Amino acid sequence: MPARSSWVVAAIGGLLLAGTGRAQTTAVVGPGGRPFTLERLDGGDPFAAAAAVGGDAANGSASVWDVHVGFSYLRPEWANRGLSLRTVAPGNPSIAAVRPFGDLSNSFGFVPRIDLQYNSAELGFGMATSAQFLNVGGNLERTVALGGAAPTAADLIASYNLSILIVDIARITKTVRLGDVASHPLVERLGRADDTFAFSVGTRYGALRQTWNASLRGGPTFASADANQTFSGLGLTTGLATDHPWAEQWGFYTNNRLSLLVGPNNRKSVASGTDAGGPFNNSLVENKTILLPALEFETGVRYMAPLDSKKFQANGTGPLLSARVGFVGQLWGNSGFLPAAGADARFTNRPLYLIGVTVLAGIEY
Repeated sequence: MPARSSWVVAAIGGLLLAGTGRAQTTAVVGPGGRPFTLERLDGGDPFAAAAAVGGDAANGSASVWDVHVGFSYLRPEWANRGLSLRTVAPGNPSIAAVRPFGDLSNSFGFVPRIDLQYNSAELGFGMATSAQFLNVGGNLERTVALGGAAPTAADLIASYNLSILIVDIARITKTVRLGDVASHPLVERLGRADDTFAFSVGTRYGALRQTWNASLRGGPTFASADANQTFSGLGLTTGLATDHPWAEQWGFYTNNRLSLLVGPNNRKSVASGTDAGGPFNNSLVENKTILLPALEFETGVRYMAPLDSKKFQANGTGPLLSARVGFVGQLWGNSGFLPAAGADARFTNRPLYLIGVTVLAGIEY
């Protein structure tokens, strides 16, 4: 997000170049990319009070903290066929009644999220750190008991769990306003002059763990599938965040990020049952160091307004309240389970997908 110091320093610099006699209206971009238009009714300098009061800002030492806390609801999507339960039990009609055998990717998880950023006018860029923790869990249980001359029964038990920890240890951020770098009439005509672009690069730690357990029983165990996968790695992350204001306090935003993490990826899958080729009892194990790519995409609507509008209009200072609601998607490469059921057993590098919504609120001061 843009630093409050940047527009204070820019405004003061404009006063030094243009003088104080004829500035009536001035547009500045505040933290989060929100443009504010300040105007004095008497035709005087709208930043006169800020220059008189904000001595530190005039000296170029102003800074701003951005603190946001929020949550997301994410749904995992992964290929379930390679761990599906397969059996042929013509003498047990309860097996047909207990179908389908269940895909647990339809559960959402709560993701607490904390973002912290510090912008310094003296450095000309910002420093940021953030952390997210995701835990998704689901379970499915079905029991069928059919009476008659030959009673039959079947039990289906399945569970899935996913945990992801993401820590951005340190990020350097730089924000630019489109109107400042592309001063063209077309930019003004399209209403894009106040759009902001925030670039960032830094280091990231990521850890992922997921498990899958399923069994189909009816006296004997007809089929079962168990899988687990763990990864932890350290690497680089780079991102691009955009903001497009479309109303006085509202705007559209996007947040895109690419990370490359290096670390051990340990996977194991075991599956047993019966398919068209006959009975099978397969076990696959793979432990290796990999380069894991991770993509994140977020887009939505944001709101930003000063908590004390009178103070902000008087001297351009004071905390800002911001909130975001949007759609979020993630892709973790090489993080899918190993398929082990029947003829599908093989070593593959399938990705793990996460989709959902996010809500984030915070204060910038």
